[in-house]
Amino acid sequence: MDVRELDEGQGLTDEMVRTWAESKGWRYHPAGLRAPNGGFAVYSDPTKPNSFPWIIQRIAIREGRSLQEILREINPRMRKGLPSAAVRAACRYWVAVHPGMDRALFGYWEDDEGLGPILYAGNTIIAQAVDQWSFWPCDSIGQRILWFERDGVVRHGENTAG
Repeated sequence: MDVRELDEGQGLTDEMVRTWAESKGWRYHPAGLRAPNGGFAVYSDPTKPNSFPWIIQRIAIREGRSLQEILREINPRMRKGLPSAAVRAACRYWVAVHPGMDRALFGYWEDDEGLGPILYAGNTIIAQAVDQWSFWPCDSIGQRILWFERDGVVRHGENTAG
């Protein structure tokens, strides 16, 4: 399976994976990917362009973890805290989760001049203080879509937002 086909794998870059891997003790070497506890996970140059799919697979195998578990660490789709104004303007509908809740909520953003951004479900205010909430953009029927923002830049026309 190509990790780019998974939700968490969409939008990944070699640099994102390398930054994460090195923070976990993996070392990139032209002769291969060196494991934190010694030895090589693979004998191939991990610095080649677009090498991140096989790097993630090798790390998952070596650590005995699933691809999605690792991908969620590298590229979390549910992002904690208030989405930027540009992203809220690009996507009206959102899935929202509070750590103390056992289910996700579906809502839309409205920016009130006096109160700031407010997330509504129908006519009910879901959240104003959103620092503990996590969000994921979705279309008008609640299907999750790709984030509109990558590296601080909002990409228009790449998603289908209702």
